[in-house]
Amino acid sequence: MYKRFDRRETLKDFGKYEFGFDQDKELILYKFYCGIKLSKSEWRKVDKEYIDGECSHLFWKEYIRKKYIKNHKTDAFEDYIKQCSRKEKPFKSITNIVNTAVITSVFTTCLIEPFKILLNLNGKISIIDIIVSCLCLVGFIFLSITASLIIGLTAIYGIRAKEVYKANMYNDILGLCQKEKKKNKRKVDR
Repeated sequence: MYKRFDRRETLKDFGKYEFGFDQDKELILYKFYCGIKLSKSEWRKVDKEYIDGECSHLFWKEYIRKKYIKNHKTDAFEDYIKQCSRKEKPFKSITNIVNTAVITSVFTTCLIEPFKILLNLNGKISIIDIIVSCLCLVGFIFLSITASLIIGLTAIYGIRAKEVYKANMYNDILGLCQKEKKKNKRKVDR
């Protein structure tokens, strides 16, 4: 039985203790077996035995079935994976809120700036001033939007991709648990 000794998050520790399920290692193996690009640090963490073996999603499913589902109580492991999956969902909604706020502030700034420049002409309005200010504003808007999208999307994609892979891994494991339960139920009914 796992005992909690402090207030820090213990879900990962519980999985390691009860089932031998290391979330970070299993996510790397999931990405490896499914053919998803691994970072250099992730590639270094893949054991040699896995690199020399077969690489496919079906092989990963069989690996999970043998290592976790058949060796443990399926219901307990399934409940643990459900809890891990639930833990990831609030992060997705928070990132959506933050992304919306950042993008809205960038677009609002880009819409207000042209009016500020046109109002600061000190009463001397000529066609050349208007054209130059509009071209500067268009350039500023284009550069600011491009830079914010590039920086924002790369950061968001890196975070979101990991969360999407985790969610996919948890869903696949839950599917395997449900299949195993159906198999066991059929065996009992016979």
